[in-house]
Amino acid sequence: MGKLLLLVFLAEILMTAGHVLLKKCSNTFEVNIPFGMAWIIQVAKQPLIWLGLVVLLSGLLFWFWALASGSLSLVFALGSMQYVLSLFAAHYFLNEKIDATKLIGTTFVVIGIVIIALSSGG
Repeated sequence: MGKLLLLVFLAEILMTAGHVLLKKCSNTFEVNIPFGMAWIIQVAKQPLIWLGLVVLLSGLLFWFWALASGSLSLVFALGSMQYVLSLFAAHYFLNEKIDATKLIGTTFVVIGIVIIALSSGG
């Protein structure tokens, strides 16, 4: 269980970091450009897009390793940690607000992770 938890945690940290990088970059896009070649060129010129994609891919590799190491239901339950990580990453790196509703929802996610982990013999 320890190895699986570590693999999923590394995957979720990397994927959260990738999502934060993509969001930071997308905040700089001109939203009035319609989807098409100009929009694709705008996206392709952004270094944070490429860094975000590399970080996401790295997380995906750890995710595949975790899937190979444990049961699907347990790996996906542990993967819900990304909701918790994303909440705090968005707050610290994107200045998004954390309100009571988000905290309550995140608490339920954590409770669900614990229940599934315990029922899986963790």
